[in-house]
Amino acid sequence: MILKKRDEVIFLAADKTRFAFTFGESQSVSTPTNNTINEHWIELDQEDLLWLTSNKITTIYLKDNAVQRMIGFSVAPTQQEALNKLAICFWKETKD
Repeated sequence: MILKKRDEVIFLAADKTRFAFTFGESQSVSTPTNNTINEHWIELDQEDLLWLTSNKITTIYLKDNAVQRMIGFSVAPTQQEALNKLAICFWKETKD
């Protein structure tokens, strides 16, 4: 699946709430081994970050809106904790 502008990454929390982020800008870049990769950005505001810090993410979905296809990835318990710590750290650094 190659994601494009307006595609989404969707986080599913343990309480079954979903939060979707839409990809904005993107660009293709070359790696040192001359492989081309696509980079995408999502914009997060303080409210988005607060939601991520307050929820245990159990599944991450990638959604291609052009063909309405979605692929889900389960997040292992240790990775759930790591993702939560990362969100908290990022939120603390950006909240002021």
